[in-house]
Amino acid sequence: MTIEDILNDARSVVKKVVPDHVEITQVDFEGPTIVIYTKNMEVFAESNDLVRQIAQQLRRRIVVRPDPSLLASQERFRPERDQEEDRVGPEGREDPAHPVEDRRGDPPVPSDDQ
Repeated sequence: MTIEDILNDARSVVKKVVPDHVEITQVDFEGPTIVIYTKNMEVFAESNDLVRQIAQQLRRRIVVRPDPSLLASQERFRPERDQEEDRVGPEGREDPAHPVEDRRGDPPVPSDDQ
């Protein structure tokens, strides 16, 4: 059985098991797992039985994900200016007026030459 045969079989099982009002946008492979993309995540969240039925009929692991069109763009959550840019002065050196905290979140220890 080829990958296309398995995918076609998966698509037909999904079409049989999932109610008609649920919009399935894509059925695809990710490694050994079959991924179902949908615009109606709430239907799958309310009923684990749908995923279980599909998995049992296909004898494969199933993952249900929201359609990428429903996800917010990364640009929406990216700040206007990166905070790190605010701390870096000319030529990429740290601006002494805005010291960078170390990785533990502790403020920098002042040096003797300041």
